[in-house]
Amino acid sequence: MNAVEKKLAAKLLHMAAERFGNHGCNDFDLVRDGGLTKEETGEVQAALFQDGVEEDMRDDTVTLDWMLMHWLADKIGKE
Repeated sequence: MNAVEKKLAAKLLHMAAERFGNHGCNDFDLVRDGGLTKEETGEVQAALFQDGVEEDMRDDTVTLDWMLMHWLADKIGKE
């Protein structure tokens, strides 16, 4: 992706996250829906909760879709 494409992708993800967040709780299973391994799930949970994720949350495969979108948008926007 070039810089313009990344900027657009990040903006669209932020917009989608705002809309998804207004529709109530939308769980996203990182293993089932995202195709991640259990180890990858722990890495994502730790990144989403940078202030310190509880040990039992590292094993949790479910997160909120809008939170995941904001996190990805921020990562794309920084590249």
